[in-house]
Amino acid sequence: MNPETDNTDIQVSVVVPVYGGASALAELQARLAKCMAEAGLHYELILVDDRGQAESWPIIREL
Repeated sequence: MNPETDNTDIQVSVVVPVYGGASALAELQARLAKCMAEAGLHYELILVDDRGQAESWPIIREL
């Protein structure tokens, strides 16, 4: 996710709290990207790091 990209064409915003779900983030992102592409929708994925697990933030930054 790049905050510097042009957001004028976003049609769907998906907001996900990340408490206890760090291990599933990569799969979530991949599945969401596939579904949105199949639907022809432009989207943004907003992951909310709620400080549940220490490993969440590095994974979020990689996505």
